[in-house]
Amino acid sequence: MPRLISLRKIAISLAMFAVVAFGSAVAARADTAYLINTPNAGLSGSPGPYATVNLHFVSSSQIDVTVTMAAGFTMFGMNDAFGFNGPAGLSIINIASESGSGAASGFSVGSGGNIDGFGNFVYSLSDGNPGNSNHTSLTFSVTCAACFANENGIYVANGNGAHFVVHVAPDGDNPTGFASDSGYSSVPEPASMLLLGTGLLGVAGAVRRRFRK
Repeated sequence: MPRLISLRKIAISLAMFAVVAFGSAVAARADTAYLINTPNAGLSGSPGPYATVNLHFVSSSQIDVTVTMAAGFTMFGMNDAFGFNGPAGLSIINIASESGSGAASGFSVGSGGNIDGFGNFVYSLSDGNPGNSNHTSLTFSVTCAACFANENGIYVANGNGAHFVVHVAPDGDNPTGFASDSGYSSVPEPASMLLLGTGLLGVAGAVRRRFRK
């Protein structure tokens, strides 16, 4: 009898853990990453991938963006270091880079516009004055009045089919150029949490059924 009681306690504990895991998965904020690996002619001698753009859904009013350059490449550019699209009226806040945050990041909000080879972008980030050091990372938040349904609220194609663009500088003396995304890159993390929770619920149920016989 003590062994049966102990096994029942284990089964109940597993079930409770599964419920918590499931709840965490539902509450977790999703991330989606996109590869920047489609170059214009300027980067023809420097194959990618060049960078990754990670979109992090915080709420219907905020998406956090992280641009991480791949090894061997940095980001730079007056008004065109990074460009993206989205609904009208977005605000760009919390700008930071490997150099610091705010003004220390080396970045400021640009005015968008046509970016060589990839068409028009509504929003852009500038790395400030000419001569600033090139950057390996950029983070910022995009905000609005409850206009986002998920993290892909700023994954919006322009007339050329481009969603994001980065002004890329290869290491060494190789020519600089621009690169854009080629689509979906990774699965949001909550999916694995859901699988874990579902599996644990199944194990707990099997154990309980076995010892009821």
